[in-house]
Amino acid sequence: QKNLLNYIEQQTLRSNRIDSLFTLIDQKEFDTQNDAIYFLARVLSRYGNYVPTDGTISQLKFGGNLRLIKNNEIVANILDYDNNNKVLVQFIGTSFQDVLNYRIASENLFDAGCFYKMTDISNEILRLKNCPPAKWSNREHVNMFLMRLQYMKGANLRYLNLANELLKKERDLKRFIVKHYQ
Repeated sequence: QKNLLNYIEQQTLRSNRIDSLFTLIDQKEFDTQNDAIYFLARVLSRYGNYVPTDGTISQLKFGGNLRLIKNNEIVANILDYDNNNKVLVQFIGTSFQDVLNYRIASENLFDAGCFYKMTDISNEILRLKNCPPAKWSNREHVNMFLMRLQYMKGANLRYLNLANELLKKERDLKRFIVKHYQ
């Protein structure tokens, strides 16, 4: 559950950052918010990851131990949860392409040297001051970047909704099992 909660928190922050970046660009806050735009653009060039901690379910399935559970509804709920977990992992796997497309669109607007300096030795993204102005005069490049950004936003919301549904299933399953075996 901790990995899933971390993923949900990470994706919620990502969604807020996408909104902030889109708003700053859409409102043409280039002069006053250039460094913030650079930071958001750089941090969004990374993608989130979720590694399920489903060792217990795997042991139950592959060890043949699901047949030891006499309540068929519990078995069905465990398998449903496991399948939903796999769906989330598969969807997240597609997010790499969204981020790759976003990165390509950002190449036309942002200074590569500044992006390079924004990553420290521990691979954290730094907030720099006095980044060079991005290339906002080419409307086609700006539009392409905003399109990629909004595609990423839609995909991110889909992953976030799936993760929240999975978390609810996990909590419901735990309550159901505890109720049944008390």
